[in-house]
Amino acid sequence: MKRFLVFMVVFLLAVSCGSFSPIDSMNWSGQVLCANGEPVAGVTVSNGVDVAVTDSEGTFRIRKRSAARFVFISVPSGYRAGNWYQTADKKHDFYDFELQKWSPSGGEGVSFVHLTDTETSTAGEWLDNVRNYSRGSGTAFIIHTGDICYKPGMDFHAEAMTTEKMGLPVFYAIGNHDLVDGYPGEAYYEDRFGPVFYSFNAGGIHFVVTPMLHGDAQPSYSAAGVARWLKQDLAAVDQGTPVVFFNHDLMEWGDSFSFGGLELNSRNLKGWAYGHWHINYFRRHGESGIVSWTTSPPKGGIDHSPGNFTIVNVDAAGEIRLEKRYPFLREHVALPAPGSAVIYDSDSDAIELSYTALR
Repeated sequence: MKRFLVFMVVFLLAVSCGSFSPIDSMNWSGQVLCANGEPVAGVTVSNGVDVAVTDSEGTFRIRKRSAARFVFISVPSGYRAGNWYQTADKKHDFYDFELQKWSPSGGEGVSFVHLTDTETSTAGEWLDNVRNYSRGSGTAFIIHTGDICYKPGMDFHAEAMTTEKMGLPVFYAIGNHDLVDGYPGEAYYEDRFGPVFYSFNAGGIHFVVTPMLHGDAQPSYSAAGVARWLKQDLAAVDQGTPVVFFNHDLMEWGDSFSFGGLELNSRNLKGWAYGHWHINYFRRHGESGIVSWTTSPPKGGIDHSPGNFTIVNVDAAGEIRLEKRYPFLREHVALPAPGSAVIYDSDSDAIELSYTALR
């Protein structure tokens, strides 16, 4: 009797403090299938806290969480998904996901378009430029690393720059100006773009999207909470798989990378793409082998993309090469410059430049 009373007291205290909900003892389940009905094994599924992996029948079971907003998958290499995330409903028990075969690069390694800080709510020529290049060029996806921006920008991008409209998968990361309207600041973003942290795979590369930790409104997530999910997500990836991160900001200028205290260098991190600073910048981080880059132009955003956008090429080993695309140039001659473009060497604190002068 005493044990029962002690249990009831602990249970009631947990419920009253918000640390436990009866729903947390229940499960969601579902299946991941290819469009032809074939089950897909080894797909990571998450509720934003826990991570599960589909079995040989493509089925999964994951805990119902009272705080969960989404149930989502980490799309595997060789596939795309129209519904990689679904809104979590505590009254709903099953979540099924459908994948389609998708391998535009035709093998290992991947090419994708990186946009950031577009800060616009109008289309213009830039959207057509990105769409026309991406279709049929072997591009695997488009990633926008934040400052979409404010409600008008988010409304526009959620309508005009989608997977359906662009003809290939489009992913987003949340920026500081995408945290709006009080608490939780990410609510407006989530209604239009889904989870603020997630992962996906393409060309044998594991891509992780992490959120900006501060902004114009306070988010409900924390670095520690994201790191808890991230640890499980990376544990589900083969040790030798190259990993690339997307975030609105560069969180580490030195050689050692981490997120919420979770060390990333030993996780085969190869690159970190960001925005926020409104510069074009590529950097090698000492002897770590990790590179970081941002594609924003120095003019300060505000619909910059008619000028240029960046193509990122990642080979099977995780080596990263960038190309600038200038849509406004017509019938021009391009001469390659010897050596590399702009590289910052943190050991010597020197910047190496190469250029070609045309007259």
